[in-house]
Formats: sequence, structure tokens, C-alpha cells
Amino acid sequence: MRKISFQKTIQIKAEATAVYNHLANIANHPGLQPLVVETQEIARGVDADGHVTIDFYSVELFRFLGILPYRNKIRVQMTQVPEKNLIIHEVDSFPNIRLVSRTLFEDVAGGTAVTETIDIDSPNWVANFVAKTADSAHDVLLQNLKTRLEAG
Repeated sequence: MRKISFQKTIQIKAEATAVYNHLANIANHPGLQPLVVETQEIARGVDADGHVTIDFYSVELFRFLGILPYRNKIRVQMTQVPEKNLIIHEVDSFPNIRLVSRTLFEDVAGGTAVTETIDIDSPNWVANFVAKTADSAHDVLLQNLKTRLEAG
């Protein structure tokens, strides 16, 4: 297994609560990442610390040879920690890949600094692909979040 970690930050001209609330709503996830086209809620709960948890499927649409569609369901657990302006996404995916994303929302002059810390455990044989794909997908996610919230 290989451990992959990276961090990304973007400034968004919107209030931290608005940015946090947008990402906390799974209905807003489609289109944030390049392949995510749908979310399907499985269950809501509360963890031992009283934080809201949402288990859901994030559905990705792949097209093999540019034609044949394949919908890949990935199980995600999101934990909302509003007192720390933090949202945690935990993903377990084939083939034995574990991704944990911690997104922090900080008030700054003119808006919000959104910092995403990504930690991935991946089998060695797919680690380079996973690292490259995750790095690119999270760049797009943050840029799309900025575009959405700054457009109103």
C-alpha cells in the first residue's frame, strides 16, 4: 500500500457559512467533480460527538471508448463539524482504495479560504493513477465551487 497526501487551498468571494452549506448539501455535489453526475442518500445519523453524518453514493459517469456509458457508484460518508468549520468525506472504493478529505472553511478578508487536505491509501499498482486522478479532480472541485459561489 502507498500513502498519498496533498493539500489545496482556494479563496472564494463568499461568506464561509454559504460555502460550507453548499458543500454540506450532497444535492450540490454533481458537477463539482468532473465525473460526478448524481448523489443518492443512503442514511443520515449522528456520530458519537453529535455531528451529523450522511452516508451516500456518489455516482460517476464514465464513457468507455467515448461511447459506452458506465455508472460507478462510490460509497461516501460525510461528517459535518460546523463548530470547526470542517467537513470530512471518507471514501472506500475499488480496488481497496481509501480516501479521506478534510475541508476547512476560514473567514478571510473578502471571503473564505477553503483548504482541502486529502489522504489516500492505495494499492501500489494503481497508486500513480489514483494520485494523478485525485489531484486533478480536487483542483476541478475547488475551482467549480469557487465559480458557483461567486456567480451567486
